[in-house]
Amino acid sequence: MQKLHEMAVFSRVVATGSLSSAARELGLSPALVSRRIAALEARLGVRLLHRTTRSLRLTDEGASYLDTCSRVLAEIAEADAAVGAGRVEPQGALKVAIPASFGNRHIAPLIPAFAARYPKVQLALSLSDRAVNIIEEGFDLAIRIAHLEDSSLAARKLAPNRRVVCASPAYLGRHGTPRTPQDLAASRAPSGSQDAMRATTGKCCASGRSPGWAWR
Repeated sequence: MQKLHEMAVFSRVVATGSLSSAARELGLSPALVSRRIAALEARLGVRLLHRTTRSLRLTDEGASYLDTCSRVLAEIAEADAAVGAGRVEPQGALKVAIPASFGNRHIAPLIPAFAARYPKVQLALSLSDRAVNIIEEGFDLAIRIAHLEDSSLAARKLAPNRRVVCASPAYLGRHGTPRTPQDLAASRAPSGSQDAMRATTGKCCASGRSPGWAWR
């Protein structure tokens, strides 16, 4: 950073034609500008400017160094502008993991409008009920219908997701009415792997657990 600052000071001194004018533009004292130029020349081991009380003149080495400074500072300004433009207009790849049924029903219909509004965004959707590893699998974000496990991921609640367990009167007549999720284990109710459905189930009954669904 110090080298870039010295290059900027040197360029302004040459552009304005005097130490005092460059100091005013940079918000520095003339003495500090003079010290920066002297430090730059000492670091490079060459004289960049012939200085008198009335004028400044570039040496051959100074003219060559000025060309380099101008190119480097212009590239930095261009890079800053490009990054700023990216903040104004989203662009680049966006990889998103979404539960399959939720994605098909709620997200897929929105894709044409999204693509029209943000044409420079390359959207890649993964529709799967698997709980992906966002970091290891290179996803930018994921929508999950579940509580976020302890992690360093940032999360934002989009909407509540209320789930209920339903059964027909005939089923309840044969097997009785379950009162807790644990009662389902003794019946012929759907049950199954927590991992298989972690992304697509929410709270169930009073325990707050998500049993997941698989027929048996």
